[in-house]
Amino acid sequence: MNPSSPEPSPPGTPSQVLSVRIVSLDYYMAPPVPGLDISYSPFHCEEVEEVPVIRIYGSTPAGQKTCLHIHQALPYLYVPCPEELLHNIERGNSCMTGLLSDLEKTLQNRGPAKRKHVHGCGLVRAKKLYGYHSSEEIFVKIYLYYPHEVSRAATHLLGGAVLDRVFQPYESHIPYLLHFLIDYNLYGMGHVHVTDFKFRPPLPGDFHPKTLHRKVDSSDESEHKTHSYNAAMKNPIIWTSSTVPHALILGGSSTSHFMEGSSSNFRKRHTFMMLEADSRVEGIINEKYKMYTSLSQTTADTKMVQSLLAIWEELEHLRLLDETKPADIGRPPRDAVLKSFLHGIKYESALSALDPKEEGSHHKDSAVEASEKLERCFKSLTDVIGTITFSQNDCCENIGSDAQRTSQSFDEHEKPSAEKYIQDLLARAALTDERSGYCSSVCAFRVTVGGFPDEACRF
Repeated sequence: MNPSSPEPSPPGTPSQVLSVRIVSLDYYMAPPVPGLDISYSPFHCEEVEEVPVIRIYGSTPAGQKTCLHIHQALPYLYVPCPEELLHNIERGNSCMTGLLSDLEKTLQNRGPAKRKHVHGCGLVRAKKLYGYHSSEEIFVKIYLYYPHEVSRAATHLLGGAVLDRVFQPYESHIPYLLHFLIDYNLYGMGHVHVTDFKFRPPLPGDFHPKTLHRKVDSSDESEHKTHSYNAAMKNPIIWTSSTVPHALILGGSSTSHFMEGSSSNFRKRHTFMMLEADSRVEGIINEKYKMYTSLSQTTADTKMVQSLLAIWEELEHLRLLDETKPADIGRPPRDAVLKSFLHGIKYESALSALDPKEEGSHHKDSAVEASEKLERCFKSLTDVIGTITFSQNDCCENIGSDAQRTSQSFDEHEKPSAEKYIQDLLARAALTDERSGYCSSVCAFRVTVGGFPDEACRF
C-alpha cells in the first residue's frame, strides 16, 4: 500500500539558513496553501479543508525578532500492524483502508461530522516501548488533521470501537507541540535551523545589532565545516530588504506558482515582529545533526547532553563579551568584594567571642579574666581591621591626625561595614562591663575609622 503521508513538495531554491531561537510556540488551523501545506488527501480523494500550522516565536542570532510558520507537521499516532498482511498486498491495502475508514466514521459519529479527521497512514519499523523487544516491528502511522483529536482516536482504538478490535495506540499521550520538538531534535531556547523558507513582506529596511558576535577562531573551524548550520550562529545574517533575494519573498516571481488558487490572506502577517517567514518540516536540518556518542569514546570535554549545547555556547559567548567590555568604574572589583566578605566573617567571629553563650554553665568570669578576654578580642579585631589601637592612657589630642592617617588605609567600600561592627563592639563591651560588675582601669583603647567620628571608651 502506498502510504498517504505528507507528500513531498518541490524544494525551494534558497542557499541560506534561517535560524530562530525557540522562545515560544503554538499552532493554528488554516486552509492549506499549495506548495507549502498538504492540500490533497489520497485517502479521501479530495482537497484538504484545514491543516495545522506551527508558529515559533523568537529571534535570530543577530537579534531580529521573528515569527516562523512551520507547515506540513501533522499530528499522528501508531498502532501495531500484523506482519502477515505484508505478504499479501491486496489484503494489506484492504485492511489499512478499512482501518482508516472505520476510524474516520467513529470520529464523525462521536464528534463534528462536517469535517474530515483522518488524513492517511504509512508503515514504519520501530521497537515497542513497553517491555523488552530485541527486534523491530511494523507499525501503522496514522495521520490526523486536528491535534486535539489524537487522544479521542486513541480512546476509540483502545476501546474496540474500530473494526470491533482492540488496537494498542503508541505515542498518543505526547502533546502535539512536544511531539514536533522531539521528532526534529528541537528544544526550548535552542535554535531551529531551516533551509527552505520564504519571508512574508514587508522586510525591514535596516537593522543594527546591539552586541557584536564573536568570530569563528581556528579551533572552531573544523567543527564549523562539520556542522554547516553553525555558520548561521557564528556568522549571523542580518535579514533586510537589501540582503534578502527576491526569490525568498512570498509573492515573488519564483514563488508565484506556490500561491496559485490560495487566498491572499495567507501573505498577511500574524504579528508585528521584524521578520515573519514560512517553512516546511522538510526544511528543518536539526534532526540531521543528531550525535550518538558511546560513553567509552567520550572525554572530559565531551558534552553529552545535546539540549544544553546552546546554553554552553551562550555562556562562552557572554564570557568573551565580558572580556572585551571596558571596566565599570562604579562597580567594585571582585577582589575588593571578596575581601570585604572575608573581613565580615572575621568581624562576626571576634564579636561573638565578646558575649559567649554557654548553655548549662553558670560560671562567672572574674574581673581579670574578663578583661584579658576583652583585650584578646580587641587585638583580633586589630589584626582584621588594622585601625584599632591600644594605649595606657586616653590620648584624645591626636584624634585628628590619627583619623586622617587611618582613613587612607581604609577601603572606601568597607567604611559603613566597619562603623557598624565597631558600634556593636562598643555596645557589647559596655554590656560585658555592666554584667561583670567591675569598673577598673584595665586598658584604654581608641577606635579610629577613616571618615567617621572617633569613639573612645575606658574600662
